Amino acid sequence: MTKTLIDIPDDLMEQARRVTGGATKTETVRTALRLLVQQRQQHDAIAWFADSAPFLPEAEPTGEAEPQQPR
Repeated sequence: MTKTLIDIPDDLMEQARRVTGGATKTETVRTALRLLVQQRQQHDAIAWFADSAPFLPEAEPTGEAEPQQPR
């Protein structure tokens, strides 16, 4: 683990603490960094699915139901 000295505005740290539920500054920063990485991974996964044409239907649904055959 690396120790790093950084300046973080007090109001930003307090907002982050409230959002993450961190009890300490260290816990708050660790949680915020984990959430940032997780958000990017989710974004990348969504982009991958959106670009994966084989998973998508070829035609858009028209909203009209196809007629059913009588029984």
